[in-house]
Amino acid sequence: MTVETFFAQARKRWLAGRQERGLDLEAPFQGGDPAQEFIEEVLDASNYLWQMELRGQVSEEVGRRARGMLFELYSMAQMAMEEERG
Repeated sequence: MTVETFFAQARKRWLAGRQERGLDLEAPFQGGDPAQEFIEEVLDASNYLWQMELRGQVSEEVGRRARGMLFELYSMAQMAMEEERG
């Protein structure tokens, strides 16, 4: 899968969810602070990773790399929130 394909699939999923709920497909996110929502999703993803590790679904190396990536995503969202506050 390419990066472009990944983001196209993500966008398609987002739009399908909005359509199911009868929301304007092009309206901006109205569920609160998107940075905070992003943080919550990253924290959820870290718990899914932990469960995958417990089940042996990922190698130690993949788990280590994924934890680093999740931490980077979390840090990025924290920085975005700080920048917004000024």
